[in-house]
Amino acid sequence: MSGFPTELKNLQDTLLLFSGVYLLINALEIAADRQRVRFPPDTLKMVANIVLGIFLIAFYLTIASKNANNTFFPNNLGV
Repeated sequence: MSGFPTELKNLQDTLLLFSGVYLLINALEIAADRQRVRFPPDTLKMVANIVLGIFLIAFYLTIASKNANNTFFPNNLGV
């Protein structure tokens, strides 16, 4: 990962954050429909979206955003 430019790292981290938010919104959409929550597959899908969404946002806040700003490792592009 140290050979990638900073812009690519920032794009990757932003996509990571947006995917976590999308999963949480998808879980809220399933939770809002009371008829869908009664079925076990939809409930499992809702719980899985909540867990993955929280994991991705926490990963972004703890590791990914700090790693993109880290300039300790030189890149392999000679820049």
